Amino acid sequence: MYKRRILGIGAAILLLSMATLSAGRSDVADAAMNGNTAAVRTLLAQKADVNAPQADGATALHWAVYRGDREMADMLLRAGANAKAANREGATPLWLASVNGDATVIARDGVPGNRPEHRNAPHDAG
Repeated sequence: MYKRRILGIGAAILLLSMATLSAGRSDVADAAMNGNTAAVRTLLAQKADVNAPQADGATALHWAVYRGDREMADMLLRAGANAKAANREGATPLWLASVNGDATVIARDGVPGNRPEHRNAPHDAG
């Protein structure tokens, strides 16, 4: 009985370790979380994945919008950040921007659906 419990705990630790390792790297999100614009710029220049999420699903753009860092948000959007990527709570950077009243991010032409040719365009109902 005691050996089974130890083996079970060991297996659980192994599975959690594997899940953490398979989650991938989120260097850009980590730098954005810390407000390190220079590191974000360097990572993007090195072609790091701008949309790589942290364990909770937060991306660099989530953090830039949360921090109200418009310069970083603009840099991330130009690099292809997905404004509609949801974290584990279902929050997207676009939603965070709307809650925070950040019109700069909401109205930015680079956000899908916000380009001038999409504004006032008839919507397909079916």
